[in-house]
Amino acid sequence: MQISEVGQAAREIIADIRKSYESATKEIEDRTKKLDVEESGNPSATSEGTSSFGVSIREAVEQVNNLQTEANSLAEKFAVGDPVDTHEVMLAMQKASLALQLSVQVRNKVIEAYQEIMRMQI
Repeated sequence: MQISEVGQAAREIIADIRKSYESATKEIEDRTKKLDVEESGNPSATSEGTSSFGVSIREAVEQVNNLQTEANSLAEKFAVGDPVDTHEVMLAMQKASLALQLSVQVRNKVIEAYQEIMRMQI
């Protein structure tokens, strides 16, 4: 396998990871917007000085997105052969991976709590 083939394979893997991440991020953002609407009755209603649950989630998703973007950028530079430290690439990818895993676990717990509430008898 030549270096150009390895670079192309790395780009394809990165593209697949990016698609998966974007899909997960979109799902979380959609659910966050839905929570904002249900919470306030108005999608743009938030009072000054207070932060709603949806806003907090949105900020966390943006942080995860930033980590993923940074990791993808470093991985692409590394795959192309630009001078990037291997340990920086690996650390960035692990940070992004852990952040995404945490986001998915929080999402799962929120959904689980919502389902439990919906099963409660009134």
